[in-house]
Amino acid sequence: MSAGARVVGFLGAGNMAEALARALLASNLATPASVIAHDPREERLRFFQQELGVSTAPTPEEVLEAADVVVLAFKPQDAEGALRPIRDRFQPRHLVVSILAGTSTRYLETLLPAGVRVVRVMPNLLLAVGAGASGLSPGRSASATDVAFVRQMFEASGRALVVSEDLLDVVTALSGSGPAYFFYLVEALVEGAVNLGLPADVARELAEATCLGAGKLLLERGGEPAQWRQRVTSKGGTTEAALQVLERAQVRQAFVQAVAAAARRSRELGR
Repeated sequence: MSAGARVVGFLGAGNMAEALARALLASNLATPASVIAHDPREERLRFFQQELGVSTAPTPEEVLEAADVVVLAFKPQDAEGALRPIRDRFQPRHLVVSILAGTSTRYLETLLPAGVRVVRVMPNLLLAVGAGASGLSPGRSASATDVAFVRQMFEASGRALVVSEDLLDVVTALSGSGPAYFFYLVEALVEGAVNLGLPADVARELAEATCLGAGKLLLERGGEPAQWRQRVTSKGGTTEAALQVLERAQVRQAFVQAVAAAARRSRELGR
C-alpha cells in the first residue's frame, strides 16, 4: 500500500518533518493533497505551504481529523503537553509514527487511547539528502502491515531497518549520531592535508569526494569493510603507514567506546 492511499499528517513541521515530507512527495508515495502539517510557528506553516505545496492546519485537532497517518515530529520533551490535550481525538484508523528521540512506544501508548498503533522510528539527518539510515520498532498494537508501511515511508529517503526497540539506543549511537563522527573524520583529514600545504578548498573537496566514494562502494559492491581496507593497503605502502599510526593511537577502540558512550547517553535520556 502506498502512502498516497492515506493522508499523512505532521504534528511538528521542523527539519526532519520537512525532509520526510519532501521524500514522500519526490517518490510519489504522497501527493501535496495527501499531506497536512501543523506547527505553532507560523513561518514553518508558510514554508510548508509555499515550498512544499501541502496543506497546513492551525490546530493539531484539524490534522487528526484529516490524517490517517500521524507523524509525531515535535520536541521529545513536549510529548505529554502535545498529546494529552488531544488524546480523545485519536481514532482506531490512526497509525502514529514517532520520530521523537529517546521516547519509547510504551510511554507514548500511555498518552494515547488504548489500542492506538504506534511505530517508533530513529531517523538521521541524512534523510534530508535522500540518504537516511533509519531504525524502526513497532509498539504493542502495531501490525506487520503497519511496520511494512512505515518502512516504505522511510525507504523513500534512504534505508530503513526493523530492530527490537531495546536496540534503538544502539541505532541512535550508530546512525543517529553517526553523521557527526563522519564530519569529525572529514575535518581531521582536511586539517592533516592543509598542514602539509594543500589549499583548504582542495583538501575539503578531495576528502568529501573520497568519503562519498568509499561509502558508495560499500553499499553498491558489498563485501566486508575489512576486505576493502586490505585491498587498498599495500605491504610497505602509504596506506599501511597511515593505518599503523591509527592503530598505535587506538583510533578503532576510541570509536568503539564513542558508540558505547552515545548509546549509554541515549538510554539515560530515554523514557
